[in-house]
Amino acid sequence: MENALVMIVEDNDVVRACEEVYLKSLGYKTEAHANPLQALDAVRKDSTKYGIVLTDLQMPELNGLDLSDRIREVDPSLPIIMLTANLLKRATPIPKNIRKIIQKPPIPEEVGKAIEEYIRG
Repeated sequence: MENALVMIVEDNDVVRACEEVYLKSLGYKTEAHANPLQALDAVRKDSTKYGIVLTDLQMPELNGLDLSDRIREVDPSLPIIMLTANLLKRATPIPKNIRKIIQKPPIPEEVGKAIEEYIRG
């Protein structure tokens, strides 16, 4: 659903800006956060306004896995997609609270397809 708000949580300014530009080009509204703790506060204030969270794995203050755990405590139905530059072993299971893990640098079409598949609204 292209009217749903996509929360982007990414500490790298350039990557965050690129994600915003691409998602806006697909018609999504975005809300971007450089700080995962601020993103968590926003979810706590009103999780229902978000259709999906797109988060980085490695960030200062709170990593993406811990952020996703805390988001799940607030709203278990909020879908989360994680982006990571770390190589993941194919045998490593995706954590239960993450809908999809996408390797960085992401292929924009893969991100768009994943959002379309998992977004709520």
